[in-house]
Amino acid sequence: DITVLEEFGKVSVYIYPNPVFNTLNIIGVDDTTPLMVYNLNGKCLIQEKGTEVDVTSLLQGTYILNVNNQYIKFIKK
Repeated sequence: DITVLEEFGKVSVYIYPNPVFNTLNIIGVDDTTPLMVYNLNGKCLIQEKGTEVDVTSLLQGTYILNVNNQYIKFIKK
């Protein structure tokens, strides 16, 4: 499944796959875009830049990706 973030009626960022096993891909950003993954308690677990995030270190569960101050929920399987 692809999760779409809409802002002001315009699609700005896509993430896939969701749920994710290993690598979360982000469309609509470039190689310098900061990507931050938070748990549901608000703790930042991963900080990277680019168009993908390696989530293999995360336990199964629900997480929040912060991209350009926009928040997208995803599930790690």
